[in-house]
Amino acid sequence: MSDHKFRLLPRPPRDAFFSWLLRVSSFGFALFCYDAYRHNFQINPSKPVGHILIQALFLAAPVLWAFALVRLPQSVVEGETILCRNSVRDLVARNWWSILLYLTPAMTGCLLLAGQALQNPAAIMIVPMSLGTALFTGVVLFIAAACAASVRFTGGALSRLSDGLRLGISLFLPWEKIGSVVRSGEVYGFCAPGMDGVTGGYYRIKDPETRQWLDGALTEVGARIRNQPAPLDFALQFAALAISLGAIALGYWLYGVRRMDWQDVLLIESAIAYGAIAGMEMLRGFARVERLKPASRRQDAVAPNKAADYTDDNESWIVTEEDGRKVTRRVVFGEAPDRDADDWNSMVDLGFVLPRERQTPLQRVAGDALKYDGEVLNGGHLQYFENRGEAHAEDTIRALEALGARDHQAILTAALAAWRGQSRKPIRSALEYSRKANEGEFDALDSQYYAAQPDLNSYLRAYLAKNRDGFIVDRPLDG
Repeated sequence: MSDHKFRLLPRPPRDAFFSWLLRVSSFGFALFCYDAYRHNFQINPSKPVGHILIQALFLAAPVLWAFALVRLPQSVVEGETILCRNSVRDLVARNWWSILLYLTPAMTGCLLLAGQALQNPAAIMIVPMSLGTALFTGVVLFIAAACAASVRFTGGALSRLSDGLRLGISLFLPWEKIGSVVRSGEVYGFCAPGMDGVTGGYYRIKDPETRQWLDGALTEVGARIRNQPAPLDFALQFAALAISLGAIALGYWLYGVRRMDWQDVLLIESAIAYGAIAGMEMLRGFARVERLKPASRRQDAVAPNKAADYTDDNESWIVTEEDGRKVTRRVVFGEAPDRDADDWNSMVDLGFVLPRERQTPLQRVAGDALKYDGEVLNGGHLQYFENRGEAHAEDTIRALEALGARDHQAILTAALAAWRGQSRKPIRSALEYSRKANEGEFDALDSQYYAAQPDLNSYLRAYLAKNRDGFIVDRPLDG
């Protein structure tokens, strides 16, 4: 497992969107509670719809904050699997400044509600109403999050909705959260960016050493992620806070001097606060891109037209370059890597990352065999067929023949025949997958595969040595 490498990616746009929504809801919740407290919860009956909409959005702050606790930086293993680890403690340690800045208004609103409920028993009914509205809004937001992320464990939009709801429910179940990975015993559920969007699957990792490596690797990735606030981030966020406080002062004037209805005042205050936060978040996003540019220029000097991968705060970790249909090797930072290991990693990159239709026949042989080997080593033939399907198995049988791996070819041929020997229904949950795996349908063939000598990697290394020019082009640093 030592060949595995990680690429840490920048924050995706949907993550920034939910971060913005989170901040908006916190301010909105505080504004609503404060204005409601200021006016003794006197609701204008002529505007019930507007009031309900305001409440539904503003009171979602607690649920949004629960959602924020599972929003994590994304990292990629071997260019395919989103795997990262982050605990609530880690999140708070890295983002205490943001939490204090944006959660404090919502907490203040909660205290105002509690105080008003103690002073006016009739007002206490707003608390269960608010909690019910927040819960309903939270469920909708979880489903929207799943759709926005295009999470597809089984395919269509309906599956994405159910998966989003299941992800939300899983937060309250005894699962071990490892970033985007959900783990229950030996079963890992995760999302993976494919060529046609974000896909996902459930993997059963039988080998204890592999599970130990995986958990350790995830911990290592989490330790490498740094997300310290830049001075500009502080300035922009406090500017948003100042504008929002100014909006509250404007509301006082509109209500006290202009005698405007308090719900209209609330709408004006909220619009100003929302606009301020949205603008500042956009500027923070631009600032983040600007912070990435120095690393990008360093790489562009030696690797033009490369969409580089970054960790937070410009820590470049691994750099490869897709040049047509091959990997172009350039020494970018530090010492030149070990050639044999780097050749292997380059072949793995092409096999996993490059779309199959763009691979050459030589690369396709290696890519099919690599994917087959990875799936079976991680979770056996059941996992392979669930995630790759029959068509890929047919291509892989031909690839194994080209590699000269006759034993592995015979094993896969037998496994495919067994797979086709009975009707199959899609597996839709980790528990269902775990039950199916425990039936041991492919255990005998899995054992044969694990015992086969030489292993498939040996055939692949011999294939790479023989066909290196089909995968890698060496160029000087100034090339």
